Amino acid sequence: EKGVRRNLTAREQEDALERYAKAAGIWYTPARIKKEIESKATRKKSGTEADVYMMPDDTVVKVVIYNSAFSRTPQEFLDNRIALYNSLFTDTKYELIGFAADPYKDEGEDGMLFIVKQTLVQGKMLQDYIEDARNRDAAEKQVKDIIAKRLNDEFQLSPMQSSLSGSSYSNERYIVKDVGGKNVMEVENDSAVENPDAPLYFIDVAPSLNTDTKEGGVREYYDFEVRDVEQEKSDEPRFHSAPPIQSDEQIGDYGRETGRNTDDITRAEPKTTPAKQIQDGPTTFLERMYDRYRRFYNTVKEIEELTGRKLTDDENPYQYLTKITARAQARFESFYEYTMMPLMQHIGEMAKKLPARTLIAGASDAIKQLGQSSEILQLIGTYHKANPVRAFDLYMIAKHAPYRNAWIEAKTDGNIHNGSGVTNEEAAAVVEIFEKHFTQDEIDKFWQLVEKATDTSLNAWVGTGRITKAGAKAMKDGMKYYVFYCKVKPFG
Repeated sequence: EKGVRRNLTAREQEDALERYAKAAGIWYTPARIKKEIESKATRKKSGTEADVYMMPDDTVVKVVIYNSAFSRTPQEFLDNRIALYNSLFTDTKYELIGFAADPYKDEGEDGMLFIVKQTLVQGKMLQDYIEDARNRDAAEKQVKDIIAKRLNDEFQLSPMQSSLSGSSYSNERYIVKDVGGKNVMEVENDSAVENPDAPLYFIDVAPSLNTDTKEGGVREYYDFEVRDVEQEKSDEPRFHSAPPIQSDEQIGDYGRETGRNTDDITRAEPKTTPAKQIQDGPTTFLERMYDRYRRFYNTVKEIEELTGRKLTDDENPYQYLTKITARAQARFESFYEYTMMPLMQHIGEMAKKLPARTLIAGASDAIKQLGQSSEILQLIGTYHKANPVRAFDLYMIAKHAPYRNAWIEAKTDGNIHNGSGVTNEEAAAVVEIFEKHFTQDEIDKFWQLVEKATDTSLNAWVGTGRITKAGAKAMKDGMKYYVFYCKVKPFG
């Protein structure tokens, strides 16, 4: 199907791939997966993204979901997790052999399975060394040091300062995420812990082009077309490297070589990190989930040894819970990666515009007088000096307060006024002294990102049956600027 593809939605991409796969004979129904893969293979321990099968020809077949924390669309999966991965990690490259529907996705949710084949690596994960160690913290640090050194030696990749889990690495060209002990293998009889030159194999890590100038990135993705290979033997690479944007002369050379308009090219900024990072990162969450269900795994192994047969998925509580938590973990990571981090980065940029002194210092006399008796006006100054992000919490509470006050007053037949803990007058004063430091575009972007985070949580409540879709809509329509995440005593 010809035409530029990057502007299609995830669902449109799925539909196009399904039509192609069925026409090419590589669409896998559940019956075909069972006949051609499951019936011939030995099932291995699966991760959060894939079911893993050991085939008789000593290859590994993986049935992978694309919509995880690292790929929002099938196109991103094909670009990064197949094409770019195969270019960087040639020892463990994938062969894409088919596609299938995702039986675990919720109604209305995007999702598709990619079926890939991979060469078997005989060895063990570095994570095994951590789990077998008496001092787990020391072992984990040693494994991270081994991985970091190898990535730097082979790819000139360095740890990303903005990575909370410590499993992401970058240089100006690439970002590689999910590089932990569970995704790095050493060969048998040659331990990387004992021998720094021992071979290491990176399995199922998540590379992408570094397009973020704030992380020193100089790459970009181009739109492309599906072409007739026989008619057009083009050597043009699918991924294009932008120039090291350091001088006007280099920009001009790049424009003459490529014929590209260079008016929109700007020099890359030095690496920066968000002013505020979320402290409880996903690694801690995932490790807790892993430890919680480890006992199910041990119980299953004991039952299989006693009965002399493998348990089916329906009988296997570990496998069942793995599938459930895999979806939860993928959603958690996606929420962190695509919602919370952009919000915190924008807050970091906005915080730079706030004055060094308390916000109330430059306010009008009327606001200063009100501040003498207003706890929220006093707090917004105190919080700014200690931690600017807390000023944003108080601003969100103030922005929402008039709507919450009206809602509580209506619910109590007018018996409770100022139910949010903030009067409308105080709320207006906080909003005024806060918003005057920013452009309207900056404020609008902030609320768009906040609304995206709130929508994610409301949808999760709907999905678990905690509230109905109508209830979620009523919450949004009835209480403007409603936010889940800001709670500042005694408000919120």
